[in-house]
Amino acid sequence: MFNTDQYYAVFWARSDSTFENIRQLVIADNTNKNANDFSTQRLIIEDHRGYGVIFDRTTDTPAAMSGLKEIWPGVGRLLNRHYVFPQFRARTRAEVVSGLYIIRKLLLEPLAQQGGFDTHIMTMPSRGTRNNFFDAFHATHNQAWPGHWHRVPGYVQTGRGTSRRAWQNAVTDNPHYPFSTIDHTEWLKLK
Repeated sequence: MFNTDQYYAVFWARSDSTFENIRQLVIADNTNKNANDFSTQRLIIEDHRGYGVIFDRTTDTPAAMSGLKEIWPGVGRLLNRHYVFPQFRARTRAEVVSGLYIIRKLLLEPLAQQGGFDTHIMTMPSRGTRNNFFDAFHATHNQAWPGHWHRVPGYVQTGRGTSRRAWQNAVTDNPHYPFSTIDHTEWLKLK
């Protein structure tokens, strides 16, 4: 199930024509509600410590892509501008865990090793008052990388401003994380 031999990763420090062709596939995906996040204005490869794409060896088609970006001094966000191509999207929990294991081995571990950060986080916007989706996100990542990710209680500021969107759920590889959080009551007071 965890067959990393079927895939390989390519990393970019700056955009080029190969990456731009991949970007256009992401933007053209009519199931991608966040296509604008991958525009040249929103996904700037040079703003990342590294950005990688996983390819299927048998077809040379892209399967998933993601980057590592500094969010605060000493803290890097993994899965920044993360995208999984439609033909590689999981349908079962076992497929999700298998896919995350491949992403871990081919993207997350190499990016974390080269990034130079003491602490890494992965974040997700809240989907309302209940965080069942984020609970599943955390659980499946811990299955793919046992014991590595610790849930941050409350919300972490990941953007500018004071809107709810600027504060997100997070997991970290450092249980003594060097950043502040707000609780759900404080988050509800935001617009």
